[in-house]
Amino acid sequence: EVFFVLVGQVLVQALSVFTQFSFHTFGGIRNIDGQTAVITEQQKPG
Repeated sequence: EVFFVLVGQVLVQALSVFTQFSFHTFGGIRNIDGQTAVITEQQKPG
């Protein structure tokens, strides 16, 4: 049971990193998560 929890945390973290990388690379794609898009827009200057 603990193993699955650890694997789940790793997958969530990897997905988060991949999402942040995608937003940074493509300049903020807005079709994944509206909340993430808003946060990305706030972090980007201008």
